[in-house]
Amino acid sequence: MLFASSSYNVCITMLYFFLVFSLLPSIYGDLCSVCKCGIKQYYDQNMYVTDCTNAGIDARTVELLENLPTETEVFIFKGNFVPVLPVNIFGSDKNLTKLKVIDMTDNGIEVIKGKTFHHVPVVERLILDHNSITLTNNSHPRVFSNFENLRELHLTDAFLDNTSADLAEELHSIFINSNLTKLIKLHLEQNEISSFADKRVFCDLQNLMDLHLGNNQLKNVNFDLKCLQNLRYLDLQYNQISHFSREDLNTFDSFAKKREFNLDIHKNNFTCDCSVNDLYSWLKTTKVIVRNNESISCHYFRDPHPILLKDFNSSKCINRIPYEGAHPYTKYLFFSILVFLVIYLIFLSVKYTTLYCRHSIAPTGKVHYVVITNQDDHSREVRVQLNKIPFSV
Repeated sequence: MLFASSSYNVCITMLYFFLVFSLLPSIYGDLCSVCKCGIKQYYDQNMYVTDCTNAGIDARTVELLENLPTETEVFIFKGNFVPVLPVNIFGSDKNLTKLKVIDMTDNGIEVIKGKTFHHVPVVERLILDHNSITLTNNSHPRVFSNFENLRELHLTDAFLDNTSADLAEELHSIFINSNLTKLIKLHLEQNEISSFADKRVFCDLQNLMDLHLGNNQLKNVNFDLKCLQNLRYLDLQYNQISHFSREDLNTFDSFAKKREFNLDIHKNNFTCDCSVNDLYSWLKTTKVIVRNNESISCHYFRDPHPILLKDFNSSKCINRIPYEGAHPYTKYLFFSILVFLVIYLIFLSVKYTTLYCRHSIAPTGKVHYVVITNQDDHSREVRVQLNKIPFSV
């Protein structure tokens, strides 16, 4: 009886410890209890993947990420809601020496703190697509500085809308201070970028090979490309580009002389006038591989219906006066000339009118003095006759 009671106590104790240790991961936040962890195929490779897609993690439970398994090679964190990524998001004392890919697409991210990513020495691909990141003067310029081996940076539709005016300046600051010397691919599609105030925005990415700027609002190539000596692909599709300058086309050709160079420019705002002649001729002779070149089109002024550029009759091109889509320097020159002509015509008109009036109303010197002399003589005669009349009452 004593033996049976003792055995019962042992079983109860063992069951207790089993339950405690089985619940410990949940008590202390086991990430794999809400995410899928294990070996799976990722881009045709068997890798240890921690997949937290639509796991319901938010600002209150984001500390779960501190328990990311150290064997993780690919971390997928999509469809959650964490507006502010905290400092040391993967923990302050964990060195993730196997982690190569971080995908944080579509999490409503607005702020990334300067010390968010630590101990990520071998990460090669960082994806932050479809977020609302705000870049201001207060943004930390070394936000990517711990990615020592980063080769791909994906920022498609990553920034808060209507921030393109300051985007170039802040990006340049980040590129300089984050020391992204190994970066070869940069994605900036769908960010409403209309221009880059800082023309050297990409020049510190010396090893950049692929630059994706599609689906923006660029009107021309107003940034420096010549500094990117290793460029092999430039994506400019689905923008508002109305023409390329001869210098732009020469720059594209210079890349093709060094290596195979690919360019995508279809679905832009090319106009069917003489300004497109250079592009029309260049497409026939260039060694640049122009993707989708059969679908490149242009449209006539005030006519939204596009025609394929290959069907454009360049011998019958019609020049037009600059309009809103024209190159800004052309518009300024045209306006300056117009103002000068108007001022000059006004000056001539005033001068002619003044001369005409003077000539019409001014009498000659001879007539003037004759009249005065006659008037003086007459007045003298009157005064003399009055003096001769006797005074009478």
